[in-house]
Amino acid sequence: MINVALFGANGKMGREVIKALSRERDLSLIATIGRVFASNDEIKFYEDSDHKVKIQWIKPIVHQSVNDIDVVIDFSEPNASLNCLRFCTENSIRFVSGTTGFNEEHHREIIDLSKRTPIFLSSNFSRGVAMVSTLLEYISSKLDNETQISLEEIHHKDKLDAPSGTAIDLRNTVTKILDKHSIKKDVSISSKRIGQHVGFHRATFSFQGEKITIAHEAKDRSVFSLGALAATRWIIDMPPGLYGMRDFIDLT
Repeated sequence: MINVALFGANGKMGREVIKALSRERDLSLIATIGRVFASNDEIKFYEDSDHKVKIQWIKPIVHQSVNDIDVVIDFSEPNASLNCLRFCTENSIRFVSGTTGFNEEHHREIIDLSKRTPIFLSSNFSRGVAMVSTLLEYISSKLDNETQISLEEIHHKDKLDAPSGTAIDLRNTVTKILDKHSIKKDVSISSKRIGQHVGFHRATFSFQGEKITIAHEAKDRSVFSLGALAATRWIIDMPPGLYGMRDFIDLT
């Protein structure tokens, strides 16, 4: 049995993870963490009547039961996520995060902390998006300077970051390959926040009278929650390091 604590439990993805965990026999949700108090970085557990999680402060509990936590699953925001990751690193707890919006300074610290504990970081836990990333990598390796490249992403109206972390990762995948082939090109991202869209991403390559379009649409958030649980199972046996979907899924 893998004991899981969920950080960011009262967000859209947090609620999806709780639903998914309730159906799993090999994963046990032992704590849900609802918010971080900026004044003193204390973390408060929130009550979920369906799963009978008690309202308690984490700090008094931590000294008694921290060893019971195998993995923290995190869907929060960058600063809170890093606070939680520091705590996990200090206590040798594995960390699976779908939080987006990290800046370069955040990433440098994440890389440093990954030397001490296993960290699985992904802006998107969809297997389909991982496959799209691989396709973009291949197509980008065959392009020339005349090719026009654009990315489009659509998410629900309440999503805070724009462009999405997934769109940024897909752009980075493309530009990394272009740089390798000494092709300097701006890859624009169009972001829309409409209704209740779970997630839509499209890449378009236009060249010499032709156009290649690759698109992915998530129909349900369970795609991401189930992916996060799969990553949780996978990371339990991994040594310290920074991992992502490409490490988890064999796409070679």
